[in-house]
Amino acid sequence: MVTIREIAQKTGYSTSTISRVLNHHPYVSAEKKAKILQVMADLDYRPNQLAQNLSRGASHNIGVIIPYANNPFFEKMTNGIMARAFEFGYKVTLLPTNYNKQVELTYLEEFSAKAYDGLIITSKSNPLKTILTYEKYGPLIFCEYVPEPKIPCAYLDRAAALTQAFRYFRDHHCQQIGITVGRNEQISPSTELTLKIAQQELPDFKIANVRRNCTTEQDGQQAAQYFQQQPQIDGILTNGDEIAAGIIAGYHHQKRPLIVSQDNLLIGKFLHFSSIDQHPERCGQQAFDLFKQGRQDKIMIPHEFIERG
Repeated sequence: MVTIREIAQKTGYSTSTISRVLNHHPYVSAEKKAKILQVMADLDYRPNQLAQNLSRGASHNIGVIIPYANNPFFEKMTNGIMARAFEFGYKVTLLPTNYNKQVELTYLEEFSAKAYDGLIITSKSNPLKTILTYEKYGPLIFCEYVPEPKIPCAYLDRAAALTQAFRYFRDHHCQQIGITVGRNEQISPSTELTLKIAQQELPDFKIANVRRNCTTEQDGQQAAQYFQQQPQIDGILTNGDEIAAGIIAGYHHQKRPLIVSQDNLLIGKFLHFSSIDQHPERCGQQAFDLFKQGRQDKIMIPHEFIERG
């Protein structure tokens, strides 16, 4: 790899002059600049971007920690982040973890080495206390509620959304509600909250009616088989529209329970089931704004209940 020292030797100018040209410093004569750029072209010189970022103290690149790259909910959220970031000329690096703690720590170490100007954390696998030890390296923005003061977050009003969903089932005289979730309640705050609200709102709620580890349409079909073994289930809350579609497919021509999902994708309109739109794209936009503006606010994103059927 060609270095600026070699460029200096070829041109006869100092390395500081070469550096000024690389950093578009105005106080370099046109003659010097032309000669230096020509030698760079002849030698096919490529600047070390990381080194330049470290010297400038900024990369104009924001990292976004996500659990999955192909999940509709997180796709909407990252789309919101990217739309706002591109308005300000920022690059966005998606950092999928698959909820692997060590992978997440690797990204945090990259952040500490100034690979990113900031990190937006859409969902975490390590304890909050561990993640906050990296706060000294730059802004950390969370897309979930963080109670600690001065920690910025844009978050969804999940409790209100879940409460409305369970009351919708009650208003439609559903007695036993099946629930699909992603991760189990021991490691997922959102699953823990779902079960907590279910116990508060449903007098006859049974933990046996919860189907965990549901993330795909195939998982939804398997959940349908499970729920069919419990014919008393007359309502199902799913954690995503693809899972809801799988459940509908799993019931085939049998009468299926009343379904409420949580994505509001186009498939929900076609299959005609109700859905909660928590507007994750707005959450992503607000998260980037918190980063860009250096604010420490906690911004709640209201949900919308779309009733169909």
